[in-house]
Amino acid sequence: MAEKNLAGMRVAILATQNFEQSELTDPRQALEEAGATTRVIAPKSGEIQGVKHDEKGEKIAVVYAAAMTPEKRPGRLSATTDADGRVFLPGSGYLAGLPPGSQMELVREDASPVGYSCGRSPIQAIPLRAWRLGDAPLSLLAYPVAALANAVGVAGGRLPGVDIAPRTHRPTLTTALRRLRDTSSELAAATCGVVRYVVLFDDPARNSFATTAAHGVVFLNVAHGTSEAFFIEDLVHQGGHVLFTAAWNGSEPLVTSAPDTSIGELTGEEDHRSLEVALHGMFTQTLMVDALEGLLGSDADVDRHEATGRLLFALLRLGLDLRALAGLSIYTEAGMRLVRELISAYAAAAVKFGDSLLAADFADQPYNFDYAVYQAHNPVPRSLART
Repeated sequence: MAEKNLAGMRVAILATQNFEQSELTDPRQALEEAGATTRVIAPKSGEIQGVKHDEKGEKIAVVYAAAMTPEKRPGRLSATTDADGRVFLPGSGYLAGLPPGSQMELVREDASPVGYSCGRSPIQAIPLRAWRLGDAPLSLLAYPVAALANAVGVAGGRLPGVDIAPRTHRPTLTTALRRLRDTSSELAAATCGVVRYVVLFDDPARNSFATTAAHGVVFLNVAHGTSEAFFIEDLVHQGGHVLFTAAWNGSEPLVTSAPDTSIGELTGEEDHRSLEVALHGMFTQTLMVDALEGLLGSDADVDRHEATGRLLFALLRLGLDLRALAGLSIYTEAGMRLVRELISAYAAAAVKFGDSLLAADFADQPYNFDYAVYQAHNPVPRSLART
């Protein structure tokens, strides 16, 4: 008999429609044999279909509070308020106006905009739908969420500027997402399919990021830009990391070497990135070029000089990575298919923007594209000057 060393532990298993059955049922059985209680969480309540390779498998019952009808939600929840006296309910919203750092017992209340109350008055219920980015299925997180900040290793549980940035930049971000959906509909749909929350923060010492520690969340740093072109590029960049992570972990292997192998070890050049990080980079750079090309091909009233600079910088970096990595003998058949797609996308963009790329001066350009630096070395052509 298995040792019950997980007795009392509750484990959430994330799954989607057409999951590989053995990849869910076998770990679930092992967890339950060790004493854990498991629940399957999926985008929709009800059941999801499992598969055994190419054949249908069993259906699994799922539980996901945000998708459940009110009467099926747990009657009571225990929660601890953050330093500002708020409780974040994923998929629903915030309860605010509570004592900071206090243990609360939340009671289901169908009339509440967030589905719960705590019997205290006054109290503010702030539904996530109030912070939707237009009609897209993404919500901007209007307040700090300590659990997210702690998950990504932020000291004190709060990213700088996270209180102010959402209110200041929400209109521009909303417009940027609408433009992305208008000009690159498939890419926008793919991004919205894996990203649920957007966090805006302001910290010159950090990059924007996405991480498996907070899968489905993108963290966009307004210290590096606040224009529509910036938000389109950065949303696709960080959303691309979420997309690639899902593909990397959920499909056949792309490489034969260990993912944490350094690029320097493979090429003999000074490059401390891991193989996985470099592949992430090529994939996201391709998406950035595609999104910015779509923007420039539209009649959108945006700063075209900035959008062009961002596109050319991403194209430059993609080309450098492909030259260094595409010829390595480390790819599986699936990996070679991906590399060929990246090469094809690069070649098409290079034909269109190659002359501009050769003429551009990227001297002094940091890792995060700095439009002021680009503008200093590449004055705005009269044809692109905005009046």
